[in-house]
Amino acid sequence: MLHPPSWLTSRGVDQLAQGKHLEAYSSIHGEFVDAFENQERMFPRGNGDELYRTRIMRRGWTTGNFWYFHALDNPKGLYNIFLQHIQPMFTVLDDTGMADIERTLAPYWSIDEHKIIAAKLKDKEVYDEQLRRAFESPMVNENTDASAD
Repeated sequence: MLHPPSWLTSRGVDQLAQGKHLEAYSSIHGEFVDAFENQERMFPRGNGDELYRTRIMRRGWTTGNFWYFHALDNPKGLYNIFLQHIQPMFTVLDDTGMADIERTLAPYWSIDEHKIIAAKLKDKEVYDEQLRRAFESPMVNENTDASAD
C-alpha cells in the first residue's frame, strides 16, 4: 500500500475523475515520485535494490493498484473510485451496464438496505399524496381586500 498521498492537489482521491483534476494530480504525482526517487537514492539498501519503493509507486500508478489501495483506505470514496478508475480497466459500460453495476452494489451500502429503500419509497408516496391534496384544495387569495365590498 505504498503510494503518494491523494491530497497533493487538495482534492480527495474520489474527486480525481477523468479530466483536469486527474491530469493535475497525474503531473504532481510524477513530481512527487521523482523527488521521492532522489531521496531514496541517498539511502541505498544493502541488497543493491536502491529504488524499490519508487518502483512500487510507479508500478502502482501504471497498473491501477493506486486506485485499489486508496479505495481500501477511503471507504467513503470507494464507490466513486471504483466507478471512475477501477471498473473502466475491465470494460466499458453503457447505461444498462451501469444500472446493473448499481443494482449489484446497492445491497452493500447498508445492512438491511431493502428496509431503507422501502421506507424511502413509502416516504415518497406520503409526500406525493400530500402534494396532490395541497393542489386539490381551494386556493385562498391572501391579497383579496375584504373592505372592497
